Amino acid sequence: MPLDTTMRRQEGLASGITHHALVTGKYRQLLRGVFVGHGTKVDGYVEARAALLVTHRSAFVSHHTAARLYGAVVPHCDKVHVSVPRGVSRADRSDVTVHASSRAPVLFRGQRTTSAQDTFLDLAAHLNLLDLVVLGDSLVRRKRATPEQLVRAAAEADGRGVRLARRAAGLVRTGVDSPMETRCRMLRVLSGLGAGDRCQVLRPRRQPPAAARLR
Repeated sequence: MPLDTTMRRQEGLASGITHHALVTGKYRQLLRGVFVGHGTKVDGYVEARAALLVTHRSAFVSHHTAARLYGAVVPHCDKVHVSVPRGVSRADRSDVTVHASSRAPVLFRGQRTTSAQDTFLDLAAHLNLLDLVVLGDSLVRRKRATPEQLVRAAAEADGRGVRLARRAAGLVRTGVDSPMETRCRMLRVLSGLGAGDRCQVLRPRRQPPAAARLR
């Protein structure tokens, strides 16, 4: 089995991988009973695959894990998040948070997940205004949603976090290159100065090599 394959313990053993190989450095455990090759980059896609291997067949990734699957910027969370339809049993695991949801999942990169708009709405109940705008800007930058789609989704939503979602959606902008730029813009907004022009994030100038400086 390829080292970059996300697999359950029993699948690895059935394919001929020994227990010793699983626990002595060639592989790493992402979640309890789920392994991947030690050198594999663990990104949102790998986390999503791992989460769906250990949850109900109707589950779909959501919240922080869905945001990471979309390549968006979201605060770190120690657990992966999935949702299941209401009425489905939510198995208790220390490394997975399972939510009950009425959302209709979509497919992204072959994984069942909440849509970008629903991910934004779900996280409005867990993030502060600044982090939610950072999330929205990054979803727009990755072309997962438009500001107009986020505004419309928030306007049509109800429930926990909806007021924050509406405020944050109205502050999401296109053309934002980084979370630092979002934070710069939001500092002006929260200080009562207005968004103003696009924030210019200053980066240190690269120094030429020593040999070039001596010419």
